[in-house]
Amino acid sequence: MTRKALESTLGRRTHWLTASVVVGLLLAATVLFSLSLPRRGAEAQPAVSVSKSISSKPLLGGTATVSITVTNTGSQRGYNLTLTDVFSSSLPDPGGRVTFVSASDSNGSLPPTSVSSNPATGDLTVSFENFRDLEPGESTTINITVSLAGDPGWGPGDLLIDNATAQLNTMPDGSGSWVSGSDSASAQVVPIKVINKSANQSTARAQASGTLDRVYTYTITAQNNYVGQTDNIVITDTLPDGLEYLDAATIPPDNVSRDPSTGITTLTWNVGTLAASAGWATTHSAGVRYDSYGTDNGGT
Repeated sequence: MTRKALESTLGRRTHWLTASVVVGLLLAATVLFSLSLPRRGAEAQPAVSVSKSISSKPLLGGTATVSITVTNTGSQRGYNLTLTDVFSSSLPDPGGRVTFVSASDSNGSLPPTSVSSNPATGDLTVSFENFRDLEPGESTTINITVSLAGDPGWGPGDLLIDNATAQLNTMPDGSGSWVSGSDSASAQVVPIKVINKSANQSTARAQASGTLDRVYTYTITAQNNYVGQTDNIVITDTLPDGLEYLDAATIPPDNVSRDPSTGITTLTWNVGTLAASAGWATTHSAGVRYDSYGTDNGGT
């Protein structure tokens, strides 16, 4: 090879190596730059948290109300909230059926998109589609009421089971990805229950002195189931230490006992039998004891 040919060959190789080094450096710089950028797509996402409860144990032949709270716990607005709620039971399929009564949120009545019953399993599915968006940290609560009256197979101790799933989309038009959350709750069916106990405190002026001038009025309301009578009903109420029963009841208790060691007073009513759909109520009075410290603080 002549000297001229050798120099030409070395020159071409030098240019090729230089170009390769430059391209490699550019690629490395591009990779480092992309890694330094904030990964907004991975971080800015909605997230769904679902919590739910059944307001109280449902009565035979009565209704049950489920409260479902959906929260966007993510860092981006979530769109097109969709909720699917499935009611089932501990009874063998297709037993334990319920029927839809109503639904509502903070704005009032909330008609479901669809309500369907599975004849094979007896499950009831209530769905709400694309009914609102949720900002980061924002919550909404949906209340759904169902009736047990249509299925005579329900019995005391059976479980009403509810499973809810909520979804939010990452895009307003629903073309993005869906994120979801779910929760479940159950409640035991009962033949009778105390549906309310209310307390009406006396006025500040009447709190001036003495037990009889410090009156609290309590009203207890019980409700029997809507299917059949319940027998051997006993209702008790306990007054904490520092309160004294004042013998003023619309239905006097059958027994009043006070535990001197704890200061707790127990009132007992032997109600007996209530027919289907029957209710029971009484109002009694109690007052703050003269020794307002109570037994635990040296009172008598």
